This record gives sequence, structure tokens and C-alpha cells, in this order.
Amino acid sequence: MYFRLLFGLIILLLPLPVRASGYSDFNLAITAFNHGDLLEAEKRATAALGASDFPQTLRAPAYQLRGDTYFLRNRDADALADYNLSLQLAPDLEGSRLRRGALHVVRADYAAALDDFDALIVARPHYPLGYAGRGGVFEAQKRFDLAIAEYGRMLKMSGKTAQGYLLRGYSYRSIGKLNDALSDFDDAVDLEPSRARGYLLRGLVYQDKLDFERALKEFQTAASHDPVDFNSRFEVGITLWQLSRFEEAEQALAALLRKKPDNEPTRLWLHLARLRSDQNAVIDATGVDAKKWPGALFGLFQGKATIQEARAAAALTPEGEREMHICEAVFYGAEMTLTKSPSENVIPLLEDAAKNCPLDSIERNSARAELERLR
Repeated sequence: MYFRLLFGLIILLLPLPVRASGYSDFNLAITAFNHGDLLEAEKRATAALGASDFPQTLRAPAYQLRGDTYFLRNRDADALADYNLSLQLAPDLEGSRLRRGALHVVRADYAAALDDFDALIVARPHYPLGYAGRGGVFEAQKRFDLAIAEYGRMLKMSGKTAQGYLLRGYSYRSIGKLNDALSDFDDAVDLEPSRARGYLLRGLVYQDKLDFERALKEFQTAASHDPVDFNSRFEVGITLWQLSRFEEAEQALAALLRKKPDNEPTRLWLHLARLRSDQNAVIDATGVDAKKWPGALFGLFQGKATIQEARAAAALTPEGEREMHICEAVFYGAEMTLTKSPSENVIPLLEDAAKNCPLDSIERNSARAELERLR
């Protein structure tokens, strides 16, 4: 998901094909894309490609542009087909190769992704996004030391860029090198003080350090710089919970849920906040499929699943997601037990979550916060 968001942003920042005088559909596709109207951009690009007088030299950029509209709407098979057509017509078109490599990462075809990024670097050894792409492959494979090295090369080629520091800092945090991560995020904020993402990621590092007051300030600053950013506002709610400010957490998460009523993590955390004032609170499981993850977590709070059953359900999820879902089963199981059966010893469960949850997970830091409260 992170890689899709990252390269979605990069696609939006990359230059679009040059406008061609007299080819109205192609030019209208570019205009629509610039204005975020992906459906219209797809429609116009398709019309241009279907025109008998559309020149061969513009077909590769047109396929690339239409592929972008698919990529940004998660239509991966269609995007891949268009990037393939673009590269068949123009093998040296770096934009299509970069995009196809990113799409391969999203589809977990890491060998194909490395082939594209390696080819890009061979053709243009000073092109920083080739190294960013290769770093993304290693990051997706959890080979963070290799990712850090690639992002370092990206920074060397591009100079000091906020995006480069954010990418490298993200990998540093993923292996627990918090001071290195904080240094990179500080540099990113210094370079782009009005962008929310640097403050958001810096706040996550302060969470890792259990400095929840400072984390809260970072998330609030991130939210102030982006009036529609969901993630920073979600982290505000989580951090208020970690600070034992449960009523404020409930208010913040309830406001967020009104904007995205189907968001399942927000529903879960809102329920955790409400349980602190009302042990009989009922979780909203409307539309949640009990047979799919995170249905088992909702089942915990509905009394329909035990912790053991939730862990068993987590163990059946795809390999790349399994560790995180087992962590969730343990943490939310501990929270359910703590509020429903307060006399039961939940410290072993919380210690399990604090030790075994991924280093960059909300549940790990929240388990650590809960342990601090109980000790």
C-alpha cells in the first residue's frame, strides 16, 4: 500500500507527455489528468489511440498516460498492459519503465521490478528515481539495509530532497534505527516545512520512543498542514488513547469515522476508547465480513470469537500479512480481556504484542503504553 501511495505521488509529480498541436483528444487527456479527472483522461487517451491519424510517435506516451489513470485507480492488469504496449513501441521511454517497475512491486513480482529498475539505471545511471524504485523493491522484501543504501544513492544523485529523506527514514525506522530515522525526517521537514508527511513520520518515531506528548504535537502539526489528511488525524486519536486521554480519543476518532464510516481500524480504535467509559459499549460491525480479516477482531468484541480463534484465523491469512494479523489478534484480545474481565492477567498477552508485533506497528506501541499503565 505504501509503495502504491509513494509511486502514485511520483506519477503525479512526473512531467506528462508534451502536448501535440492538432491532436485534441490527446491534449484533453493531459488536461483532464492534470485536474485529477482520471475517467475523462482515460476516455480521451483511448479516443486518441483509436484515431486513424494519431501519429506513431505519440502512441507510446498515450499508452503511458492511460496506464497512469489505471494505476491510480488500482486497475493493475489494465495498467500493466498499457505500460507493456508503451515500452514495446518505445523501449527507452523511462517514464513507462519506472511506472511498470512500480506496478511490479505492488503486484509482488520483485524480480520483474528489479529488471525494470536495473535497466533504467543502466540507461540513465544518474537518474535518482531508478534508485528510489530499486530501494522500494528491497523495502517491500524487508531487506531494509539494501533499501537504505539505494535511497542513499538516490540522495547522492538528486541532492537533498525531502522525498529521499522520507524514504530512507522510513526504512531506518522499520529496523529500529530511530535516531537515524529522526535525523532524516528532521531534514525532510527543514526542506519542506509546509508538507504534512514529514511531521507525520517524525511523530511515529516519537511514538516508538514512547514520547507520546511530542508525537501528539507532530501529528497535530501534520493535520494543520493538510486539512484532509486522514492518517495524521487517525494518529492523533491513537496517541490520545496512548496518553490515557480516552474521552478526547473517542471524540477525535468519532469525528474521523463520520468522514470514513467504513474504515475498520477506526471503528476498532473508537470501540477501544469507548470501552474505557462504558464496558458495555457495542462495537459497530455493520458490513464486516466475519470470514475475512479483520472480521475475527470484531468477533472478539462481539463475544463470537476467542483469542485462540482469532489467532487461528490470523494464521490463515496470506504470508506477507500473517505476522501483522497475529499481532493484532494478540493485542486486541488483550484489550478485550482487560475491559471485559479486568481480574484476568493480561500482562503476558501485552508483553507478547510488545515483543513480537512489527516494529512500526500501532499495536506494538499501544501494548507498550498499556503495560506502562498497568505497572
